[in-house]
Parts: sequence; C-alpha cells; structure tokens
Amino acid sequence: MRFFGIFGFFSFVIWFFILLALAIMFDWLGARDIVKSGLSNAEEIVEYLERVGDESSGLVDSLQGEETAMDKLKDTVN
Repeated sequence: MRFFGIFGFFSFVIWFFILLALAIMFDWLGARDIVKSGLSNAEEIVEYLERVGDESSGLVDSLQGEETAMDKLKDTVN
C-alpha cells in the first residue's frame, strides 16, 4: 500500500515537469518570459553568493594569517 503512495508522488513530479516543458515549448501563459526572468534572478543570486563567498574566504585567510603572526610573536617573546 505504501509503494503506491511513493509511486504516485514520483508520477506527479514527472507529469509536472512534462507539463512545464510543454508550457515553455509552446509558450503557454507566457511561460517563456516567466522562466527567463526567473533564470535572470537566479543568475543574480549566484553572482551575489559568489561575491560574498570570495569576501568571506578573504576574511578567513586574513584571520588565519593573523593567528600565525600572533603565534610567531608569542614564540619570539617567550
């Protein structure tokens, strides 16, 4: 009985993607414009996350450099 529930869910997902593909192919309800704007927004989000990640990794690298400098300073003092 549980198997048919899972099968039904996967069947629904497959049919959803088929209908989505048909909507884009035949431009039903302006689907092409909606997808293009969504992809544009997704690209902007990815670029923002890349920039934040680069800045964060630079900060982590600089903090790690400060830790090694502090260790060297402690070694010279001792």
